[in-house]
Amino acid sequence: MSPLRVVALVAAIVAGLGTATPLVQAAGRAPITVGSLTLEPCETSALAWCATVQVPFSYADPQAGTTGLYFEWFPATENAQGTVLAVEGGPGYSSTSSRDYYLDMLGPLTRTRNVLIADLRGTGRSDPVRCPRLQNATTADGNQAYIDAVGACGRRLNHTRQRPDGSYVRGSDLYTTANAARDIARLLDLLAPGRVDLYGDSYGTYFAQVFTSTGATSSRSSA
Repeated sequence: MSPLRVVALVAAIVAGLGTATPLVQAAGRAPITVGSLTLEPCETSALAWCATVQVPFSYADPQAGTTGLYFEWFPATENAQGTVLAVEGGPGYSSTSSRDYYLDMLGPLTRTRNVLIADLRGTGRSDPVRCPRLQNATTADGNQAYIDAVGACGRRLNHTRQRPDGSYVRGSDLYTTANAARDIARLLDLLAPGRVDLYGDSYGTYFAQVFTSTGATSSRSSA
């Protein structure tokens, strides 16, 4: 990916960070086990169980550490015959912020399909990128101010995470669609949900193409 594409992707991620979701009572519901993961009742939905798993921040540099990947799991209400994975657009929007939209859209399918909604790296609750100057930019600031804010965000990301030897990880290069697809493939390995149908909104359709190229064997269809 070219430097300009990386800058644009990081800027879109920052701009797409959503607002907080009202919390609901999780009391009275027990944790569940899906695949090798234990999921806790969500505070964001009475229908879901949640977790955050750690995935490699860089798949080429083990010294770069890990980053959190947050997801919500909505079990089928009857006999599960597969799982729908929903991914938002942007890039940069939080997928879990659109949970109600996805559940309404799927309607009666939720009786026989689990629904998995994950915030891609750097978005939502998945260790979100924080660049206040860029997030607070307005059209009144002008193009140059926006370009300067993007550059400042990139420099910040490149001087945030250190390797054990003290050198910095070039973080701005790692918020890519390819890495996000690798993250989701790893999550599916942990959940072992069987066959998966991937639904993507807008940019999510491009994500679906990249995800398919990872060779993830659990993917049945994408739309």
